Amino acid sequence: MLALRRWLVPAGKWLLLLGTVLIACASIALAVLADNPWRSGWRALGHACTARVTGSPLDPSGAALRLGTDMHDCGRAFALQRRPGERAAYALTIDGGRASAGQVMLTLSAFAGQRRLERVQRRIVAPAGLRHTRLEFAVPAEAGLIELAVVVLGGGQVDAHAIRLSPVDALQQPDVDAVALYDQAAALMAQHALQAPRLSDREVARWRPMPQATPGEARRAVRHLLRALGDNHSFLVDPVQMQALPQQSRARFQPPRWELLEGSWGYLEVPGVLGGDAEVTRQYTTALLSALQEGHRYGVRGWMVDLRGNTGGAMWPMLAGLEPLLRGHPAGAFEDRAGRRTAWRTRVSSGSAQVADLSQLPVAVLTSPRTASSGEAVAVAFRARPRTRSFGEPTAGLSTGNRGFTLLDGSVLQLTTVAFVDGAGIRYGHELMPAQPAAQGAALDEALRWLQRQ
Repeated sequence: MLALRRWLVPAGKWLLLLGTVLIACASIALAVLADNPWRSGWRALGHACTARVTGSPLDPSGAALRLGTDMHDCGRAFALQRRPGERAAYALTIDGGRASAGQVMLTLSAFAGQRRLERVQRRIVAPAGLRHTRLEFAVPAEAGLIELAVVVLGGGQVDAHAIRLSPVDALQQPDVDAVALYDQAAALMAQHALQAPRLSDREVARWRPMPQATPGEARRAVRHLLRALGDNHSFLVDPVQMQALPQQSRARFQPPRWELLEGSWGYLEVPGVLGGDAEVTRQYTTALLSALQEGHRYGVRGWMVDLRGNTGGAMWPMLAGLEPLLRGHPAGAFEDRAGRRTAWRTRVSSGSAQVADLSQLPVAVLTSPRTASSGEAVAVAFRARPRTRSFGEPTAGLSTGNRGFTLLDGSVLQLTTVAFVDGAGIRYGHELMPAQPAAQGAALDEALRWLQRQ
């Protein structure tokens, strides 16, 4: 027994030492892998990419940043430490440069240790100039670190100059209770969301913020609930993003493009259109109608409607511009959670009335995984149309409609509340499968061969 005790004592020491080593290794791993809010200066984000950074956002002349990536997210972040104690406000400004490809996400975040108290973001879709870009946010009193981030999403290029991070006068923001904000959003989801039955009381309780939480933490919790809904289409627009919407709504769109193929067939590329500016949407609709009218003058005998790059936006300008092809046919409807349906009204504008009736011509619709949301609405509108066939790849699976609800802090909760229904009464809410699957490069050829047989 004495010998056994002598053996157990050193064995216990070795086990204690081994446990200490394992804890130390775990701590080192966490320090390496985790977000370190006590950092300062520049750091890399995402995958490796072509990147060049000069200067500091705290310098009077600011910093310069160039990022380029083919496929993956890539970015750089700059952290500034501050002394907690008083509420403050900071602004990220960019006074030169250009986003030439892809999409760029600008982010301002405030941390207290590992706790992220606040975050605001701005998405910029290329091509776009960056001059006069500004993003502001309120910093909670307990925040000890502020971080700005510039990230290229999924491939693209940005060249930004005179990037500055500086304090500004305190922002006028409503004093909002975080729990009340969260509960308001959860109640709206339960009442209106198409997939509300997926959201259990347990899930709502799981993400409810603590009483001392900030509005930023409440918005973060709301986004967790949106992910739990699983519709992949609902989202939250924070107050800073809402302030930028009037400017973004006037952004230019990529104009529709058409060409004549083999002397008889029209090819019409229908891109998405973002924003609600009336003049922009009018120009977009007019461009579609002009293309169809010009094709008619050339004697086009059938059309290819290419939606492969249409990632969505406003569906009504798209349907209005394609009205001559859809004339006289039911385009579709919305269906809510209770099964109630609201028919789509394809308005015949003064410009559309001057275009010939093309509803009897054959139409080939091209889709891809990039065809999303309102782009899918256009695809649905052609589903029940006679002499129509779809080609390509399945769509993104966002064949649903959203409705906005304003929250206590000025955020807007965009909830998926309806699914699309085609003219034959078939309900979607998921990806649209093409009648004739074809790889990206072969879809156009397959569609052209089909048109020639009509």
